[in-house]
Amino acid sequence: MVTHLARSLKKNKSRLSINEQTLFLEKLAQLLEQDYSILDALQILKWHRNWSHTIDQLINELKNGRKFDQILQELQFDQQIVSFIYFALQHGNLIAAIQRSVLFVKQQLQLFGKFKQAIRYPIVLLVSFLVVLFFIDLYVYPAFLQLYSTQSQPSLMLFVSMRTVSSFFSILYMSMIVCVITGIVLTVMKHKITIQHKVAVINFIPLTAKLAKKYCSLTFAIHLSSLLKTDLSFKNCLTLIINHNHDTLLSYYCTQLLADLNQGVRLTQAIRNRNYFDDQLIFIFDNQTNHLIMKRDLETYSTLLLEQAQSFILKIIKVIQPTVLIIIGISVVLIYLSILLPMLQLIQTI
Repeated sequence: MVTHLARSLKKNKSRLSINEQTLFLEKLAQLLEQDYSILDALQILKWHRNWSHTIDQLINELKNGRKFDQILQELQFDQQIVSFIYFALQHGNLIAAIQRSVLFVKQQLQLFGKFKQAIRYPIVLLVSFLVVLFFIDLYVYPAFLQLYSTQSQPSLMLFVSMRTVSSFFSILYMSMIVCVITGIVLTVMKHKITIQHKVAVINFIPLTAKLAKKYCSLTFAIHLSSLLKTDLSFKNCLTLIINHNHDTLLSYYCTQLLADLNQGVRLTQAIRNRNYFDDQLIFIFDNQTNHLIMKRDLETYSTLLLEQAQSFILKIIKVIQPTVLIIIGISVVLIYLSILLPMLQLIQTI
């Protein structure tokens, strides 16, 4: 057990960040394009000090006959990168797969970076406001309530404001407790939760069902378009996707599709019956003619879907900041009014 722990710690220590992974693979693809062999390219990249340990492991495992995607998996490279390279090894176009995986991951990192940058200030502002609101509820409101208790008719607005803030914190505390309990249960039960249970939970919530459908459609289109270059049958393509993506949503969907095809159901009918994918993707299969045209259509679809996702996230980013500022502004005004209006009424009675 100690040996396993030491090995795990060593792996985590040597693991490249996602940005380092994309940069490393980008440089590797450039050297491969210049007709370097993969071992020679890796030897050159060892000049980068941060990559030397990872590259040593890569070289040793490649010399031992291990597959490139399996080594990257063990080195904890991003799963999307590993998937691209796995499917590339089926048709031999490793350089194009590395370039495409790097581009795909970079687009996601850019979107995630913009999203983090957009929500950083609202989150800090919201947390600061909640801290102030907590102390107002704990100290300020009780003090003012005691002050106004001498009035024959205490302020209704103060009572409503106190009750609203108290109810808000009660809901917040309950939500935190539920999240903690849910997290503990999921941690304990994660090995017992099957993919069928995950699918049921995802499909139970309309928003997650829609997002899962879009994401599965995108990854399915990308990987299938890559595999169609090999002139494999659709069944063989599904089998490769299933074998690589164990216990994932895409693997489960492909397993169901393959079962339908083995029972004699037509491809277009099986995809439409299962309703796992986006309508635009289903339309491509409805109008299929041959592998080359389908490959072209799938690549076009995945590009358009990525652009739609980028546009959607940018719209959300533009809405987040003003929405949070408006909510906090209105809350501050109402809190001040709940305190100041009774005070003005009290002054008038003196």
